[in-house]
Amino acid sequence: MAITLALGGTVLTLPPDLIWTDEYKRSPVVSTKEWSTVGVLLWDTQAKQSGLPVTLEGGERHAWMTRAECDAVKALLAIPGAVLTLTLHDDRVLEVMFDTSEDEPFSATQVVDYSDPIPTDWYVPTLRFIEV
Repeated sequence: MAITLALGGTVLTLPPDLIWTDEYKRSPVVSTKEWSTVGVLLWDTQAKQSGLPVTLEGGERHAWMTRAECDAVKALLAIPGAVLTLTLHDDRVLEVMFDTSEDEPFSATQVVDYSDPIPTDWYVPTLRFIEV
């Protein structure tokens, strides 16, 4: 199955073998603790409602994108506050935004370095989203 990223009528097909590298690096609950003025520990725990990190990465031998596909992702990234529909290869659907709190919500490295890349040249992508 393909991985897709959609906004309105625009649907980008991403490489199906992108790896979700931080799928299990998030606690489903959040806790805070503080001491009261009488020395009692106040502990509050709640389930997280959103904020799941979704980092999809290609690699040296898998999940490459063309420069033209990278440009299409960059065009979506340029829309402030856009909520995108990410459909994963196992048919899970997530509403996400680019995680622009990171320095690189999207990055791509050339597979072969060219000084004058063309739209069909290959890149290894990393896409960083946050579930909303």
